[in-house]
Amino acid sequence: LAYYDFSRAKGRWVENVATGAFDALLSEDGLLSPAEALADTDGDGIPDRHELAMCTDSTLADTDGDGLSDGDELGVSGTQAPSNACRADSDGDGIPDGDETQLGSNLTVADTGQDADGDGVSNWSEYMAATQSGDDVLVSGDHTLDVRGLNGYATTGHHASGNAPMTLMYWVNYASVRGAARQGMGSHDGADHRFYLGIDHQNDHSSGIGRTYKETYDSGLSTESWSHLALSYDPSTRKAVVYINGQAVHTYSYITFNEASSRALMLGARNGEQGADSFINGQVDDVQVWSRALSGSEVQGYMLTPPVAGEADLLAYYDFSRAKGRWVENVATGAFDAL
Repeated sequence: LAYYDFSRAKGRWVENVATGAFDALLSEDGLLSPAEALADTDGDGIPDRHELAMCTDSTLADTDGDGLSDGDELGVSGTQAPSNACRADSDGDGIPDGDETQLGSNLTVADTGQDADGDGVSNWSEYMAATQSGDDVLVSGDHTLDVRGLNGYATTGHHASGNAPMTLMYWVNYASVRGAARQGMGSHDGADHRFYLGIDHQNDHSSGIGRTYKETYDSGLSTESWSHLALSYDPSTRKAVVYINGQAVHTYSYITFNEASSRALMLGARNGEQGADSFINGQVDDVQVWSRALSGSEVQGYMLTPPVAGEADLLAYYDFSRAKGRWVENVATGAFDAL
């Protein structure tokens, strides 16, 4: 309707740039004064005075270090849709904005499971190939994912779907079980696509599947002690079962879970609507992701005897024994696909 930059006036009437009409009347003469020159110290196309009012740094052209200038991310150049200039990964999907630009994927929508260029390879797999180098040093040995006192996690390329069976299971050694926020693993994209498992701030069992979630009854888990958690989902029966230390503790029935989650599974945290949340304070080990609903006996078996590479329906097994840079090996496939 209107845009007034106070650059043109007739008498006390100020021009509306949107229409070209002089339709704003000053209350008195002498209210317009020459504007000061707009300095742009970092040359990103955004005046310093504007950056001082925002989260960006007037001395850094790329505040969040994602390879895109603040001006580009805020749409000043008009070369791309606006994104978050203060967050290296605007959509929190695990791929930095600069890399998403190179891949042609969407900077503001979690789309790691999609195929932006239509070549049959997911955006996540293309990101893996683009960022991994033969020069990366291989680190091997007996390790855990140690996120004690940290908001740390690893992002995978695996997505839960209402149409596909899935089992997520892992060992965890909590450093704290009360007084913190929820501590869990999996994903929840903000829609009815939940798939996560852990404990809440009172050490009650906490899990979600599709539209349904539950945070009730004491989990019985303690600190400085390893425990095993599993969530097994079968769309053919619309049921899911939660296991703690190999014992079924809750069954979900008549589950509504339509389509796939836009958020990939995370290890050590939950991949939420805005990115990582529900961080685990502790150590995580032997994470398994299956494309079938494991039975109770299978959960008990695999929690004690890990699967081997190439086993049927095994999507991922992370024992954190080998890594290249920040990429962790998926023992099931031999690919370093968790970041």
